[in-house]
Amino acid sequence: MFQSPVILERNIKNSALKMVEFDVAIIGSGIGGLVCACYLLKAGLKTVIIERNPEVGGYCTSFYRDGYFFEGGPHLLGGIEKGVLGQLLTEIGVKNKINFVQFDPSDKLLLPYGRVLFIRKEVNGTLKEFEKCFPKEKKNIQLFFSYITQKNFLDLYSRFKKKTFYDLVNSFFTGEEIKQLLNILLFGVLGVSIEKIPAWIGIAVFKEFFLDPGYYPQGGMKEIPKTLAENIKREGGEILLKNEVKKIFTKTGSVRGLLLLDGRKIKVNTIVANIDPFQLSTLIKKRKEDWLGERIFTPSSSAVVLYLGGGYDLVKDLHDCRCIWNLGPKENFYKSQIIFSPSLQNSIEQNSLKHTLEVFSFHRWREDINEKGLFSRLLKMTKRVMPGIEKNIVFRDMAIPKTFYRYTLNRNGAILGNSLTIPQDKERFKVKSDFVEGLFLTGAWYSYGGISEAAITGKRTAMAILKELKLSHNFELTRL
Repeated sequence: MFQSPVILERNIKNSALKMVEFDVAIIGSGIGGLVCACYLLKAGLKTVIIERNPEVGGYCTSFYRDGYFFEGGPHLLGGIEKGVLGQLLTEIGVKNKINFVQFDPSDKLLLPYGRVLFIRKEVNGTLKEFEKCFPKEKKNIQLFFSYITQKNFLDLYSRFKKKTFYDLVNSFFTGEEIKQLLNILLFGVLGVSIEKIPAWIGIAVFKEFFLDPGYYPQGGMKEIPKTLAENIKREGGEILLKNEVKKIFTKTGSVRGLLLLDGRKIKVNTIVANIDPFQLSTLIKKRKEDWLGERIFTPSSSAVVLYLGGGYDLVKDLHDCRCIWNLGPKENFYKSQIIFSPSLQNSIEQNSLKHTLEVFSFHRWREDINEKGLFSRLLKMTKRVMPGIEKNIVFRDMAIPKTFYRYTLNRNGAILGNSLTIPQDKERFKVKSDFVEGLFLTGAWYSYGGISEAAITGKRTAMAILKELKLSHNFELTRL
């Protein structure tokens, strides 16, 4: 899995770097780390990224298997024209280097009793879809959409910072079915039910999902980290691929450098960890409590993904959308599926024999997974909404939680970093260690999952570093 081409021609064995000094070293090249590096380089800091894989991007990657093209993680994005992700890419100077296509409709939700709800390009179109499916809730739907799409986000935060999204939904709706739909939609993005999600975070996610949905970079999701990496190289930064950090050196409570797996040392007084806290603890040779205090870390859900290949008949059920939500039984999120086609999203010709389909489901970490049985169960679920699909499968593969662990070393194969709950909300957004001077944090483990939030965290971390070093900059804090 994830055997995408090396996107930056910089092999550690051929690098001219020996015992060198940097202003900042970033461990891990997920979106948070890449964005952080771009802003630090803009401010003139000499920055290096160390990445254990042969390409950058973390889960935001694409790969080929037997000539079939697949996505490694996210499949569609929001907020490219009207949201924070597009704003950040513009600030960095790379948005116009990525060819984003917006689909309309982007998502098709299969509801009980044969009803279908589409997520449309324009928010009013999506609102009408909700009204059509839930006519008795028409007035409440209008109030809900008006509320969550208002521009004064700080006002929303102040009102609901101690409430769950469940509290918010209950204040608008009486019908259990629409509440359950909103619950499943948010679970599909954050991997947590609305009873546990802070209200303001749920609002931020839905704003992106409803206001500006359905974007895809032509060439695959890998185009985003690839373009960011090219920008880093252009600005004079270094990316060391296929290498690992073996140890972080500290002295009198402050960062002093890194030891790489090949034995070389890097002298640096500021380190950004774009990895999970459990990995970081082994590198810094301290208990988590000694470098991050009492912050709670619980791995989010992992996932299973079916990777299927064949001709157009395999993907024809997505002719009127780019993503199907196959909703499971009430309150059983792990029996819901998100189905999409990377080949259709990349506009591969209809008569091609290399069409691809991915079937995504959240899944808990287990050591003993019967892969054959799991594949059969997931395919059976898919057949309910795509009858006869098994006849059109030429290629098949599957990722399980252990696959995601092997690729990122995220504990339990977590795909969204730290599980999102109210008790963790207060401390989770700190990007600086209070106990080790010069240690900073970025990425999903220190915010909440998703490409947009990872990118925002990367910028916040860069700004925190510049503030710590007393360096001036003209960056403004980006808010959802």
